Amino acid sequence: MRRVIARTVFRAPVARIFSLRTAILIVMLAAIAPASSATAQAQSVNTRPETRYETILLRLSEILGSVHFLSTLCDSSEEPGIWRRQMEALLEAESAFPQRRRLMTIRFNRGYSSFTQVYRTCTPSAREALDRYRTEGGEITQELVAFYGRQ
Repeated sequence: MRRVIARTVFRAPVARIFSLRTAILIVMLAAIAPASSATAQAQSVNTRPETRYETILLRLSEILGSVHFLSTLCDSSEEPGIWRRQMEALLEAESAFPQRRRLMTIRFNRGYSSFTQVYRTCTPSAREALDRYRTEGGEITQELVAFYGRQ
């Protein structure tokens, strides 16, 4: 009998506190949600071109890192380090935006290291990946020039 009383006394306040916290959280989220969605929509409209540009640059950076590793592994005819120099030139062009440069460097390193974990020697699948990344990198470069190039 003693256990039942202790359990009842102990459980009732915990359940009440939990439901009170849940109710407060729901009310707070309901009050914040309309304001934050309106703010997010306003920001997305104002920054859409910048965000698209950064997304494209970050993807290109990752591709450059991947091609840098894969070309050293599979393509001895290429000049060593050419893709790294291309990345350095891209970073130089973005010198006015240190945060963007930092993100681009992170993505380049991610692209490079993702393939170091998979390939130790040049295989047919590594060659295929290299070809695909070169093609995608070329397409992205053309898109960048078409939309954001100097006029």
